[in-house]
Amino acid sequence: MGLGPRVSLPIRFPRKLAFLSCFAHYHWIDRPRSITWAVTGRCNANCIFCEVPAQLTSQEDVTQERALKLVEEMNTIGVEEVVLVGGEPLARKDIWQILEQCSKFGIRVLLVTNGLAIEKLDPRRLEVLRRCVSEVRISLDSTDAEQHDSIRGVSRAFDRAVAGLATLRRLGGPEVSISTVVMNGNQDQIPKLVELADKSGARAVYFQPVSPITIFSGASALTKKMELLVNTQADFERLERNVDAGLRAAKRLRIFTTLPIFQVFAGPYFQAWAANLPGLYFETIVRKFVCLTTLWSTFVDYDGSVKPCAVLASTGNIKQSSLVTEWAKLSQFRTNAKAGRLPNECQACFCNIGESIVFSTLRSPLRNWRMFETLAASRLR
Repeated sequence: MGLGPRVSLPIRFPRKLAFLSCFAHYHWIDRPRSITWAVTGRCNANCIFCEVPAQLTSQEDVTQERALKLVEEMNTIGVEEVVLVGGEPLARKDIWQILEQCSKFGIRVLLVTNGLAIEKLDPRRLEVLRRCVSEVRISLDSTDAEQHDSIRGVSRAFDRAVAGLATLRRLGGPEVSISTVVMNGNQDQIPKLVELADKSGARAVYFQPVSPITIFSGASALTKKMELLVNTQADFERLERNVDAGLRAAKRLRIFTTLPIFQVFAGPYFQAWAANLPGLYFETIVRKFVCLTTLWSTFVDYDGSVKPCAVLASTGNIKQSSLVTEWAKLSQFRTNAKAGRLPNECQACFCNIGESIVFSTLRSPLRNWRMFETLAASRLR
C-alpha cells in the first residue's frame, strides 16, 4: 500500500536532501527528478572503450529548436537536474544556448566532459559555464599522461584535461570533479587519482567499471572491450588493494569518492562478466533489489531516443513526442522495477548501480543487515 495518491507536480527537494527523496519517488512521486541527456554523437576523442568516433555522427542530433523545447518540458514536468553527456557535450556548437536555457528554468546542470576543449574556451563561454553549470565532471583515467592519452586516443589528452581543471579552478566555479573508468591496466591509478583531485581542486572522484556493452542507439559494442575487463584472480586482488589504498587516501585528503560503494559491487560485476554468470549480479549483493535510477530518472540519447536508462532499449523518441508522453510510456517499466522485475539486459548495469544498492539496503535493512553494516562502516571511515 502506498503512502498517498500519486503526485506528478514539480515538488523539489533541497540538493542536500535529494537522496531522501528516493523514498518519495518510490511511494508516490511520479515524475523524473533527473534526466541524463547525450546531447550529441560527436566527440573530439577516440576512447578505446567507446563506439562514438567510429559509428556515430552529428547528423542525427536533436535540433536546437527541439533541444530548447525539451528543456522547457523538463521544467514543466519538474526535472531538477540534467546530466549532459555525449559524445562530447562541448563538441555541440549550440551547447551554450542549451546551457542558457537550463539556467533560465533553474535546472541544475552537471556537465560530463573529457576536458579537452576547456582551456581554449574564450572568456564569454567560460562565463556561461560559470553561470549556468553547477558541476563539471572531467574524465581522467590515469595520472600517467602516456596511459591516459592512450586510453582516450588523443595526444596531450592528459595535459589538456588537467589544464581544464586549472582553468575552472581559476574561474571560481562551477564545482569540479573527476570521473574515472576503471579497467584492467589502470587499477593502480585509483589512489593516485584521489591525490590528483586534491592537488587540482576537484571536490570528488567518481569511479565506474568499464562496460563491454554500448549505450548508444544504432551502435554495436566493440568486441575488444571484453579485453578491458578485470578477469583474473590476480587482477581482482590487485583491484581490491588499490581500492583500499584509494579509500585511505580519500580519508586522509578529505576527498569524496564513490569507492565505498564501488568496493561493494565492482568485484561481483567483473566476476559475473569473467565467468559469464547467469542472472543479475547485483541480486547477489542485496535482497529485494529495487532500481532507483529508473524511478526518478530517464535517458535521452543523441538522436532523441528515450530509454529507461542508458543500457536498455529505446521506448520512444522525443523527436516525435513530448517528454511527458515518453515518461508516461515508461510507467509499466517503473511498476515492474519497484517489484524487482527487471529484464536480463540489466545484467550490464554499471553507471548508477551504487545508488540503487544503497536505496535497496535502506529500504530493507533487516533483509540486508550485513550490507547495512558495511555501508554504515564506510561512512565512519
